[in-house]
Amino acid sequence: VIPLFIRKISHHEPITIYGEKKVLDFTYVDDCISGVARGLERLVSGEIENHTINLAFGQGNSLVNMAQYIGEALGIEPDITIEPSRVGEVTHYVANIGKAHALLDYQPTTSLRDGIHKAVAWSTDWWKGER
Repeated sequence: VIPLFIRKISHHEPITIYGEKKVLDFTYVDDCISGVARGLERLVSGEIENHTINLAFGQGNSLVNMAQYIGEALGIEPDITIEPSRVGEVTHYVANIGKAHALLDYQPTTSLRDGIHKAVAWSTDWWKGER
């Protein structure tokens, strides 16, 4: 949803959010890669085996906040329409990263706001190359 919202907001297109209070656990890609690398190191060394581990930020944020951060990074006020949550959609998800911290010493460091600013900078640079 983040790349879609970046593209739409950057083109001054409206976005629709289903569920004003919908909360998700957004994780910056570098934090996830760090967790995967730590997991691989520990698997190869034999320190761990056969574990399912959540790699996430461990803190929820609303889609509305995420869209506002994108607008902030772009210097554009997003045109947001709020609709009721759709039937069957997850409306609240925050991962428990305790096991990742205990087994991998995993600690994500990039907040949603900082990650959005980095993603917007990367996206706008990438789009320049498309032209």
